[in-house]
Amino acid sequence: MRMESTLGSMKISATFGLLVALMLAFTASAADESPFFADDEPIATFALRDANGDVPKLLLFKEPDQASTAASINYWRDTVGYGNAGVVVAFRGIRFVRVEPGSDNLLVRLVGLKNEFETTTAISLRSLESGKPQTLKFGPITMGYGPVTGTTAVDMKLRYEASTRQLKITKATGYIEWQRLFCDPQSDDGSLENLTGRVAEIPAGASILKAE
Repeated sequence: MRMESTLGSMKISATFGLLVALMLAFTASAADESPFFADDEPIATFALRDANGDVPKLLLFKEPDQASTAASINYWRDTVGYGNAGVVVAFRGIRFVRVEPGSDNLLVRLVGLKNEFETTTAISLRSLESGKPQTLKFGPITMGYGPVTGTTAVDMKLRYEASTRQLKITKATGYIEWQRLFCDPQSDDGSLENLTGRVAEIPAGASILKAE
């Protein structure tokens, strides 16, 4: 009787252990399958951070002989005072926007210092959720007016990790070209690597800009 009781206890223990393991596996699977868009919202926003946990930023036109160009660009961008010198290009966040409700096609917006830059070519939600690397192009966007004009553009390579709901940006490159009357055109570019993005709320930019 004692042996039978022991065997019975072992069977109950083993069954309980199996149930716990199945529950844990189900919970992990459910976590991995969290929808990309929470509660069927049309927009998913990710705040970007660099390795130090700060908002990623590039500083362009920072050399002394570029000071007048930097001042002109900051005037037209309404970004005077965002840096001690040069032109600050910030990567505050990324928004993924459904083209239509329930659609697989997404437009992507890069949230900068003042405005948001939207891609002209849609990407696939299924492709993004699969973890496939995505190449995004924002711009070129025209700035300035009349005798003072320029363009800005950003290229970005990223992938989405469904298990953690994070973005991994392997590289982001920003470029600005500026032309003033009676002055030679000047351009500058820079790049950042190994950025991350987490789901977060980010205030809307003043305008949504698209390539013409």
